[in-house]
Amino acid sequence: MTRTILKAMTIALALFVLAGCGDSSCTDRRDGKVYATTQIGKQLWMAENLNYAMDGSYCFDDDPANCEKYGRLYTWDAAMKACPEGWHLPTSEEWNELGETLGEKAGKKLKSKEWDGTDEFGFNALPASFRWAARGAGFDRLGNIAFFWTATEDDGDRAYNRYLRSSGTGLDSGSYYKGGAYSVRCVRKAPKSGNNRETKPANRRESEINDDQESKAADRRESTFTDNRDGKTYAATKIGKQVWMAENLDYAADSSWCYKDDPANCGKYGRLYTWNAAMKACPEGWHLPTRGEWNQLEEAIGAEAGAKLKSKEWDGADAFGFNALPAGGRGDDGAFDFMGAGAYFWTATEYGGYDVPNIILSSADTWLDKGRIYKNFAHSVRCVKD
Repeated sequence: MTRTILKAMTIALALFVLAGCGDSSCTDRRDGKVYATTQIGKQLWMAENLNYAMDGSYCFDDDPANCEKYGRLYTWDAAMKACPEGWHLPTSEEWNELGETLGEKAGKKLKSKEWDGTDEFGFNALPASFRWAARGAGFDRLGNIAFFWTATEDDGDRAYNRYLRSSGTGLDSGSYYKGGAYSVRCVRKAPKSGNNRETKPANRRESEINDDQESKAADRRESTFTDNRDGKTYAATKIGKQVWMAENLDYAADSSWCYKDDPANCGKYGRLYTWNAAMKACPEGWHLPTRGEWNQLEEAIGAEAGAKLKSKEWDGADAFGFNALPAGGRGDDGAFDFMGAGAYFWTATEYGGYDVPNIILSSADTWLDKGRIYKNFAHSVRCVKD
């Protein structure tokens, strides 16, 4: 009897080790690969990128050595099925929870020391880059950027992602075509007890500063300036080290429109500009912000930046006097859409080709999102001071 019980316990233990987690690692029973893990807040994350071979996954440049170091790159459909049993592809909300746990400069804290990060929580992010969605476009930017899929869909053929850049310290967000291939980090709820690395106490002075900033948001918006070209006066607001227009630009320029060609919409929401028009639209002493300047804004605001930028009329906190409104946009076919549901802002950053990065706020989300859109669409313009 004793031998039978002992044998059963041994088998059970072997199965647990094969499929499950020890204090600092987990084994994928499908291929026997062992992954380091790290507990951050209430979440247990893989501490390295997934490297499970399946359809819709690739090694960078089709080189197996890159899979060994950086893990595989997965299309979104593959990523949704890639995590081992007991783990899953994190949603946007779970990534947001991670960012809130880490606080200021979350990206730098996640990046490996090899990638000039601090790796304070053992996440060990590496610049694994990506594979373009377009057939034949290939791989790009190894050593400069890390993209991770979320399980949250955007609109039809796109899904949300999170990314880290060599030149940045934030945990940024955007959306991309599902046919592109990104890295996968799997997550699960942390056990109630155990010896996994616990989150270090966060420096909460950031939230204290934000509370103080929120109480002074109205004071910030007292400053105004006048556009000498047409005499219009705009409110301005200081956020961190930047001074932003506190309302959308409404300067009539070629290739700009009022939503549905109604002047009343220009009066409330500002005009919608193509990218080429937006690049020349800001008044003297101001300019269209780059993607990096938007990132700087997001870092100054902290967690749930979208909710803090949205106006109270739009169910936001308007904690910094930015007063974002859901102005919608105009497609390249001339159709207007999304008023009341989304705000879209141009950036001055150009990667070449027909599309450029844009900034998105939506009714459904609390974060500041990033995407890419064709230059001949028409979006809102927020100018930042030189």
